[in-house]
Order: sequence, then structure tokens, then C-alpha cells
Amino acid sequence: MFEKLANFKKLTTREKILVIGLVLVVGVNLYIQLIHKPISKRLKNYRFQLLKTKGKLEELESKLPDLRKQKDDINSMKVEFKKMEEHIKEMERTLPGRGQTTQFLKELTREASGLNIELTSIRQKVERYGDYSRLFVELKFNASYGDIVNYIRNLESISPYLAVEKMEVSEPKKMEEKSTVQLALSVLLGEAYLPESFKAPPEGPPVKVSRDIFISSRGPVSSAKIQVSELKLMGVTWRGERSTAIINNEVVRVGDKVGNLRVKQILLESVTLTDGREDFVLSIER
Repeated sequence: MFEKLANFKKLTTREKILVIGLVLVVGVNLYIQLIHKPISKRLKNYRFQLLKTKGKLEELESKLPDLRKQKDDINSMKVEFKKMEEHIKEMERTLPGRGQTTQFLKELTREASGLNIELTSIRQKVERYGDYSRLFVELKFNASYGDIVNYIRNLESISPYLAVEKMEVSEPKKMEEKSTVQLALSVLLGEAYLPESFKAPPEGPPVKVSRDIFISSRGPVSSAKIQVSELKLMGVTWRGERSTAIINNEVVRVGDKVGNLRVKQILLESVTLTDGREDFVLSIER
């Protein structure tokens, strides 16, 4: 090594510069080949992986819901739930209790006693629905059309939770007879006992009924010639051969005359009239 150093000292300045330059070039080349290139390659791979990961993150973010919006929606739902809960509690405080069934039945009969109504049967049953119950009552009674209307009106005022589930009214066979009514009622019951739950308010003036829809003239509506466009089918009571229809507020059967026309056929939602030469169909307007 000392010998090489002595030989280097013997070189001229120009030769020394060339040797040092050559050593530097070789050193830089070795640095590039052994250190810089591998590091650059690794950095390039890292950048590629970074971009790829960034793309995946952006894709995942686009698929994820807006957490802030969801949080706002959840808070709004909590507020609505709280309001609904308070409303339910307020309603529960006004619900009649299960132990007031007798009071309800007494109120039904009391309302009937004020009218010319003949109660023939009362049946009841209670069904449990979790924290609540529903009382079902089936009534059967005889009454005139006007008393039926007023009785239903009075019953509906007994409790806001009372509902008329079903009602069937049979047509009297004779004008002087009363109609037979089958009425199904239901009322929601809670836990509390409220003394005034089933108490109808003081009765107002009775509803005035201009005419009994079950009483038909059984004759022509008018002796004058009538136009079909003037006729309106208001309803049909389907009972096979005993079916009836209401045309211009008059109850008619097959064979009855409506002006200069005769009732030829009564179907579920239509009535056929004829003048002997041509048929005319009236349909129920929906």
C-alpha cells in the first residue's frame, strides 16, 4: 500500500487529477449500481402500493354511509320516538280498564231504553293483546229505521275507542214491523280504571229521518215518461230473488216500475231496466 502511495506521489499533477477522477467515477458508479438503483426501485414500488391503497380507501369511503347524516337521522328518530311514547302514554291514561265491561254493557242498554228499541240478545267476549284487551259485543235488536240511526249515533259517543265492526239490517216483511239489526261493536281496554270512561254525554236532539229506506211505494216513481239519465242507482241489497235496489231514493224489486220503465234484473252492482223494447243498465257510481 505504501508502495502504491509512493507511486502516486511520483505522478504529475495532471495524472493525479485523472486518477482521482477515475476513482470518483468508479465510486459513483458503484454507488448508483449498489445503493441508488435498489433504493429507487423500492421507492417506486412503495409509491405504486401507496397509490393503489389510496384508490382502495377512496372506493371504500364512497361505499360507506355518511356517518354524520346517519347520526342526525338517528337523533331525529329518537325525538320522534319520544313524542310517540308520550302520545301513547297520554292515550293509555284515557283508556277504559278491563274491569269496566259491566259498565259498558249497562251504557249500551241505557242508550237503548231511551229509544223504542227491543234488545233481543247481547253477547260479549274479551281478547287479550299484550298489555291491552279488546272487548267484542254482538247486539241483536228490533227497531225502526229512525231509532236505528239515533241509537248508532248515541253509541259512538260512549267512548272514542268504540268502533262499529259490522252491522246487518234486515228489511221488515211488513210496513208496520220493525227492522231486525245485528250489530258488532269493539272497544279497546287498558289497565286503568276510569269511572267516567263509558259515559255518553247528554243526548242532543234526535236525528230526523225524512223517510225509511225500507219502505217502498212498490209502484212507479212517476207516471210521466222518465229519462234514463235522470235515474241514479244508489245501492243494491243482494238476496238472490229477493234482491232490492235503491233508485232515486226509492227501494225497488224485480218487476217494479220506475216511471215508464220496469226493473228487469238486479245484480250486485247494477240494475237492468227495460221499456219492453230496449234494456238500460244503471251502475253504482264509485
